[in-house]
Order: sequence, then structure tokens, then C-alpha cells
Amino acid sequence: MWEYIMTTDPKIVLSVIGGCVLVLLGLVALLLSRRRLRSHMEGRNRWVLLATESTNRSDALLLAFQNAGWDAQILPHGVGLGEFLGGFHPSLLVLDPTLHGAELSALEANDARVASTPVVLLGDPPVERKAAPMRSWLGRHARAKEILKAGALLVALVPGPNQLSRRHEFQGPLAPGTLLELLYFLANAQRTGRVEISTAGFAGWIWIEKGEIRHCHSGRSEGEKALHALLDLVQGRFGFRAGVAAPKVSVRSSTVYLLHEYARLRDERAKMAGN
Repeated sequence: MWEYIMTTDPKIVLSVIGGCVLVLLGLVALLLSRRRLRSHMEGRNRWVLLATESTNRSDALLLAFQNAGWDAQILPHGVGLGEFLGGFHPSLLVLDPTLHGAELSALEANDARVASTPVVLLGDPPVERKAAPMRSWLGRHARAKEILKAGALLVALVPGPNQLSRRHEFQGPLAPGTLLELLYFLANAQRTGRVEISTAGFAGWIWIEKGEIRHCHSGRSEGEKALHALLDLVQGRFGFRAGVAAPKVSVRSSTVYLLHEYARLRDERAKMAGN
């Protein structure tokens, strides 16, 4: 083989070597581009919007989140929270309630995507307040380490609206009764996993363990209230991701009882409405 190469025209040898080098460089470039794309996608799944009180505070938090591998963004000066969230949906919001608390409350009431977004609030919590899913209160002067920890726990607890899984065992469109039938099927089959529901501006999740519903989340609701809200949906899409464990337990009644009870209440509402 070596003797053949030595007797071959040097121009041909150089051409072959050059071609091999070009192919190798192409493979390296492809590998690097895929790594950059994967890193970018992972960053977007850890994207935090900072809406805090001062430039120095925001800059320090921005650096802390970036050093921890987050894709961080400071709310631009003079831009309303609703105006920014209208086009961008971060996986975490760190917010000063004295600046944006009223606007956040109004957005939560009218936009399910905002209600589903994990929020770390930096300030004194209301004296009379109810515990709300996806909300964590810390002191106004909480350290960056504490804020990072609270934010990571919230994001890990429930996926954000833009973090629905891309790998579903099966999926399809929602229609009246579709989700009810799906949950009956999963209960009879004793499946374990997460049902993911998405519709215009809204997302919800139902975790099932061996056929039993263990946790539901939609908007700012959890448990049976969230389950009923999801069962009421008549359009959108659903998917089932097998083998996903529930992050917590908010439902303790049996699935068959819950579904029968929902069907009964639905029929009663229909009769009262004259349908």
C-alpha cells in the first residue's frame, strides 16, 4: 500500500489528502454547531427575566444567573411587564412586587401562560396570603445564592408553558371528552407518566402513577381544581410522556372516583343549562 502511494503522482496524493482534511474539518464544524444548538436550547429552557428595583441589583443577579448557566435578561427600562411577556415567555421570573406586583396580578388573571410561569418575588409577602403554586417569596435583600436555589426548585417542580416534551409515546388533538377517555385508558392500563395539554396561551400537566392521578397543575391551580379545568378544555393538543414521576402529590382520591365524579358534575351542568 505504501509503495503504491509513493509511486502515485504527488498531485493526486495531495488532492486526496486535501479532500480528507476538508471532510474532517466539515465533521468537526458539524459537531460544534450541534453542541452550540443543544447548549442554546438548554439555555432557553433555563431563561430568567429579572424585573428588580435597581441597576446594581439587577446587574449582580444577571451575572449570578449567567455564571450558573442560565440565559438571563433584565426587563428593559420603561417597558411594561405585560408588553415584554406578550412576546417572550421566560421559564422563570424574578420580580420586585413593589414595582410590578399589581401588573403581575392583572396578567395572572387574564393570561394562563403568565399564571403558569414560576415567579420568585423579592419583598415582604402580604400578611394574609394563600400559598400559590409556582410562587416563592424571599426577602427584599435575599442573596443571589438563595434566589438561584428558589428559582431552580420552582422550575424543576413543573415545566414551564414552553417546555412541553417533544418525545411523546402518543399525542393528538383535543376534542370534548378526549381527555376523560384518555385518563380512563391510562387508569385501566395502570400506566405511569405525564399527560401534557396545550392550547392557545395555556398549558397543563397531569401526573399518573400506576394508573392513579397523583398531581395536576394548570395556571395557578393544583390538585382536583386543576384537573377539572383541564377536563373542561374542548380544543388544543395532548401528549403522553411515559415514565415521568410526579414532583409532588396533590391528588389522593382514586382516579376512577375522580373521573366518575367529574362526569356526574358535567352532566348536571348540562341539564341545568337545558342541554
